[in-house]
Amino acid sequence: MVQMAQMVCGSCRQLFSYPEGTRQDKCSCCETVNFVLEGFFLLLMSVSCV
Repeated sequence: MVQMAQMVCGSCRQLFSYPEGTRQDKCSCCETVNFVLEGFFLLLMSVSCV
């Protein structure tokens, strides 16, 4: 079973779900491609803890 995550579209602010681990996904409401920043924030947290 695929784990799902949620994000808010950067354009229309609609909340939508995407498969966890995806780097980008398209909003089903306005079709804007949104980049998932989850991996970026995890990297920043690991660097700041050193």
